Amino acid sequence: MAKQLVTQLARLGDIVQTKRLMLSLKNEGELCMLVDKNLVDFARMLYPYAEIFGVDIHNTNASEIFENNLQSFKKLKEQEFDHVYALNHSSFSQRINTLFPEEALRGYGRNASHEKHSKWIQLAFRWMKDRRYTPLNLMDFWGYFAPNPVASQLVNPIAKPQGKGLGIVLAGQNAKRSLCAQDYAKIIHAVYERLQTENNSFSGSLFFFGTNNEKKFSQELMNHLPRKFHSQVINLTGKTNLNELMQHLEGLDLLLTPDTGIAHLAAHLGVPVEGFYLSSANCFETGPYGIGHSVWQASTTCSPCTEFQICPHAESNNKDSMSSLPCHQAFQQPALLMRLNINKYTEERLQKQPLMDIIHYTSSFEEYADNASTPSSCIDKNAFGLTWQGKQIESHQRIRSEQRSLLQAYCTAIKPIPMNINPVQNTALFHETDWIFPQNYPNE
Repeated sequence: MAKQLVTQLARLGDIVQTKRLMLSLKNEGELCMLVDKNLVDFARMLYPYAEIFGVDIHNTNASEIFENNLQSFKKLKEQEFDHVYALNHSSFSQRINTLFPEEALRGYGRNASHEKHSKWIQLAFRWMKDRRYTPLNLMDFWGYFAPNPVASQLVNPIAKPQGKGLGIVLAGQNAKRSLCAQDYAKIIHAVYERLQTENNSFSGSLFFFGTNNEKKFSQELMNHLPRKFHSQVINLTGKTNLNELMQHLEGLDLLLTPDTGIAHLAAHLGVPVEGFYLSSANCFETGPYGIGHSVWQASTTCSPCTEFQICPHAESNNKDSMSSLPCHQAFQQPALLMRLNINKYTEERLQKQPLMDIIHYTSSFEEYADNASTPSSCIDKNAFGLTWQGKQIESHQRIRSEQRSLLQAYCTAIKPIPMNINPVQNTALFHETDWIFPQNYPNE
């Protein structure tokens, strides 16, 4: 049996989104994972069947980081892994790759002192040139590094309300991707009323989740919420470690959140996620994985942008100026609040208030089925991966569907996975040499 290592040195959410790959590899042999040393315990909770190694990533002192990692690097090299799945493109990750033989590397590899990307990585670079057409979720992208990917429907449980209350993730890592307190409070109010109408077992509790950095924001949010909600709020901002966070997430009826690691953790636990994706966040890339989730996606002409670029529409790069951005203004319209509490309004009333620059998507595993968002339509199918269904027809849908079908045909041709193929016209995604078989996709 092979000895395998997955290197995932990115954030908490990325560790969760490696789940399909980890599940696919665990039956192929001995499985290990390398993560940021601060996330070792979290990774052990998530993947109890794998041995977890940690390295010091975020230390700014170059000599200290070398000294701290020297023993870790020595131990990794001594493991003599047969396969190393290198999932990160950072310079630090590339240095770690030098610990292993070139022939063992999968993904971001190397040839002598030069980087050597696998075909699968090269394909991703091509489709990422225009993120509006992203055809594949990150969980599935990493999952298809495995020789025998586990069925996508088996990765996370079907998400269902569980009676504990409504969770609120206060903010994402980047201010551009997080709602301001005033807008968020109105959204929470509308969703809260909807849950009360739809679910007789809804407890009415509101859980705030965030780090110490969001303590001020949590107070601002409280100030904008109706006073009748204040006694219902359980403010856990800055009060939980990752183990406690998982315990509080379990059993929620719904989690409201930007694109965050907590959203992916909730999906892992079978908690329904309702996401608000602004600026650089794109549900087709990093939407919560599984059936039972929804995303309100900004669809302005400039979305999705690059995460850390300064927005040309912003007066400054301060958090206080974010509410003036086009993608934020889209979430300020009354038409959104009406749809968040849709039970209060007739279809005729909604038609008089069209929703602009936002598309509401629901998660699905079968893009060609009319009832794709229902569990019965996908539970017995070996779907290609997660996709998103919107009631509105959006301008990028055709190209995205074509690229997705081509990727599906490619994966079906070279992996032992039974999937229906939908023939489409050729696109610029593939080069002719990509179709030369046999090849050890996606590792060569």
